[in-house]
Amino acid sequence: MDRREDLSRAVLVAAMVVAVVDQVSKAAALRLLGDVDRSFGPFRFTIVRNPGGPFGVADGASLIWTGVTAAILIAAVTFVGHSQVDVRPAVAIGSVIGGGLGNLLDRLLRQPGAGRGAVIDWISLDPYPRVFNLADLALRAGAAIVFVMVLVTRDPTDTASVHKEIVDREVEISDGG
Repeated sequence: MDRREDLSRAVLVAAMVVAVVDQVSKAAALRLLGDVDRSFGPFRFTIVRNPGGPFGVADGASLIWTGVTAAILIAAVTFVGHSQVDVRPAVAIGSVIGGGLGNLLDRLLRQPGAGRGAVIDWISLDPYPRVFNLADLALRAGAAIVFVMVLVTRDPTDTASVHKEIVDREVEISDGG
């Protein structure tokens, strides 16, 4: 199996695991919690239907967020399919895609209807003021890991080698080469 297939498989598996676990956890939360809040130490479990975007932005604009989420997912999948990304961040990228897919499924399949459904949030952690779900966790964790990996793997000598190549060419030209 070649490197691109390894990357694609790792991204796909991570995305599917995140999306399935997210959907199962939401179904379980809906069934077990209903309208009852439960607290365990700093954790509070409560059902919140979010028809808006992240952090409740643009409340009631579920159709717009459905389109935005679908566009981001298409861009992420396209990026993975055409990139030379190392296999190491594949799970993190898959987590971002899976988290987006988990929330997109809510928007497509939940009430009040296709494209207008509310995302099911059910986890709260003191002192964090928002209610979230496992898809949100996967999105944020995956994005943070990719961001850190980009910063850590950036080769500071890259700029120097490009600069050296430019200087060498200038010297070559000035020497009549």
